[in-house]
Amino acid sequence: MALHSVRVRGIYSTALSYILSEMGFRIVQPSDTIRERLGLEYLKESPEVDIVDTDGHNGIRVKGLENGVEKIQDTLRDVLYPSIFRRYPLYMNGIYKGVVKEIDYSKRAN
Repeated sequence: MALHSVRVRGIYSTALSYILSEMGFRIVQPSDTIRERLGLEYLKESPEVDIVDTDGHNGIRVKGLENGVEKIQDTLRDVLYPSIFRRYPLYMNGIYKGVVKEIDYSKRAN
């Protein structure tokens, strides 16, 4: 049984897709290049975990279901030793900075 479904994007996508697929993760929505290089089929399902480059392209950002992120972190820590991992207490689809565009005072609680 495959582990979590993962979508990988960015400059490290070939290596990460290879490592994770070899370790039992399902690579979903792979690019044409990744499919060709690794012989993967195209799985259209939504990913449980997304992996993307950091803004400076000097690392990766892993986000998604907590269990999936932890399994990927454990896998990469084992395979890519030594690696540095940082954990941020954020929640998928959470709003941490927002802009109030309109206030509807008619729906205020009394």
